[in-house]
Order: sequence, then structure tokens, then C-alpha cells
Amino acid sequence: MWHDEVVKPAKAMTIRLSAEQAEELETVASVDDQPVSEIIRAAISAHIAHRKQDEDFQQGLRARIERAQRMLDKGRPSLPANQDGNMVPLNVVCFGMLTTTPTATVSG
Repeated sequence: MWHDEVVKPAKAMTIRLSAEQAEELETVASVDDQPVSEIIRAAISAHIAHRKQDEDFQQGLRARIERAQRMLDKGRPSLPANQDGNMVPLNVVCFGMLTTTPTATVSG
């Protein structure tokens, strides 16, 4: 592990499955010789990776970021700018999910 990496603690979550889903999940885990929790984590990771590539998801994420940015901008004198005078959008600061990052030039 790199010295500057921050390890986030695991978060316990509870889900409810139908009896059929639970049985199928346990069967898959048994056949794959994996813990049920590992099968669930792999499925979640695959789903998130798939969603990140979906353009509709990215558009929805951009819209949420823009709304959050507008909310943050209320009462704040200006957006942070980099050394070139370009605004640093919220998605650069908070999210790593977007494939493109639009920026705007701060006019003087």
C-alpha cells in the first residue's frame, strides 16, 4: 500500500431478498466456492462500472453536479480557479465518475 493512500473502513449494509433470490445467490456462491458477500460485492462493482459508461447516467450525474454547484455558489463570492484562470468544476473536486470534464474560463 502506498503511504499516501487512505483506507476507508468497510460499511455494513442490509438488503432484503426474496426467498428465490437468496436461494439462487447461495447456489451461485456455493458453485463458485465464494462467500455470498464476495458475489454481492462483485455484482455491485460490475453494475457500477456498467452505469459509469452509460451516457444517460453521465448526463444525470452532470445535472446533479450542476445543481450542487449552484447551491454551493449561493453565498460564495467566486468558484475556485486553477493557475490558468479556469474554474475548477465541482465534478473535478468531488466525483471521478465522468468521462469528460467541462471547464469554463473565469473572465476578469
